[in-house]
Amino acid sequence: MSVDPALLAAHFGRMQAGEQRSGEALLELQRSPGCVTALLSLIHSSASLPADAAEPPLTVFSTQALQKCLRRAPAVELSSAAPTLAAALHGFAARHWGASVTQLCLGLVIVILRSEAPPEQSLRELLESFEAESGGAERSACVAFLTLLAEELHEPAARVSVAPQRVQHVRQAREREREREREREEEEKRRSTCGRREKE
Repeated sequence: MSVDPALLAAHFGRMQAGEQRSGEALLELQRSPGCVTALLSLIHSSASLPADAAEPPLTVFSTQALQKCLRRAPAVELSSAAPTLAAALHGFAARHWGASVTQLCLGLVIVILRSEAPPEQSLRELLESFEAESGGAERSACVAFLTLLAEELHEPAARVSVAPQRVQHVRQAREREREREREREEEEKRRSTCGRREKE
C-alpha cells in the first residue's frame, strides 16, 4: 500500500486549520506502509524552494513524522531513506531551518542504528560530507548529529527497534570516529605550528 504525499499534505493543512478528524487521519496515514516514501517525497520537494524561504510548517511536520516512522519501518525502507536525508540535511542547514535540521539528524541517527550497513562506513561517509563543507551552518548540523547520536545511544527519545549488539557496534564506530577526529585536529595543529616556524 502506498501513501499519497499530496494526501498527507492536505490532511496536515486541514489539521493546522483546526479539524480534529484530519489530525486523526494523519496519524493513521503515518502508521501505513509506504509512509516513509511519501514523507521523503515531501521533504525532497522542499529543496526546490528559494534559498531565502522561511522554514515551512509542512517541512517541519514531514521531518518529525519521518524520524518517528523510521523507528519502526522495515529495513528495506531504511537504505532508501539515507541519501535523501543526507542531501536534505545539507540543504536545510544552509537555509538555517533549525527545527527540520534537528529532525533530519535524528532520522539519520535512527537509520545508522537500524540499517544493516557497517556503522563505521555510514558514519565516515556522513562526517566526510560535512568536512567538505566550509559553512558554519553545516558544521553546526554536524555537531547536532553527533550530539543526538550520543543521546540516542545512551537514552533513546522514543522506542526504536534495534538489536543491543547493533547499538554496541555503532557505539564502537562512534568512538573510532572521535579518535580519528582528534588525530586530524592534532595533525592540523602540527602543520600550523610548522608553518609559523618556517615564516620566522
